[in-house]
Amino acid sequence: MNRTARLYALVEELRAAAPRPLTVAALAARFEISTRTVQRDLQALMQTGVPVRTTPGRGGGWSIAPEMTLPRSTSPPMKPRH
Repeated sequence: MNRTARLYALVEELRAAAPRPLTVAALAARFEISTRTVQRDLQALMQTGVPVRTTPGRGGGWSIAPEMTLPRSTSPPMKPRH
């Protein structure tokens, strides 16, 4: 999965779990990536204005409003190489 697809999937995963926060470790396991990659992806989402929230402490993690959606990618589909 490329990064753009993973960022969209990450938003959908957080949205589906809302209002329950998800830990970085749980997201890393879900997407089969490192916890550091999850942290970078969450930072990228925040920098682009996605309203990702953190809840500190026991039972905390990352969350997003359930009504949050991202616009679909406007990039043209990639053509297969021959």
